[in-house]
Amino acid sequence: MKNSDNADNNFNSPETGKWAGFQFFCGAQSRKINLNSRANLISLSETQLGDVVCIIEIDPIDCIDYLLNMGFTIGTELQVISVTKTGSVVVNLNDKCLGLGADMASSIFVKRFS
Repeated sequence: MKNSDNADNNFNSPETGKWAGFQFFCGAQSRKINLNSRANLISLSETQLGDVVCIIEIDPIDCIDYLLNMGFTIGTELQVISVTKTGSVVVNLNDKCLGLGADMASSIFVKRFS
């Protein structure tokens, strides 16, 4: 057996090999939400500043393909950055701030994480 073979055999060993000293930290809490339940659904335009929500449903609208391509898909988590009185919103989606007009925001139904 060659020395390189030994290195490969130790690759998964936590004490030796390439992973020695590796540590993984995750600060996010595990969140569970029932995507099939319509209870407590609100439109994105009804959310409040700071809400963290999960997309449950998107009503078919003319721009649904545009929303899907931007990442607004079922099960996606959003944080509300701004909401206007008219229902326009700014959200944090995958570390990007995106603004939606009231018409688009009112077609996206979400649940708040509690």
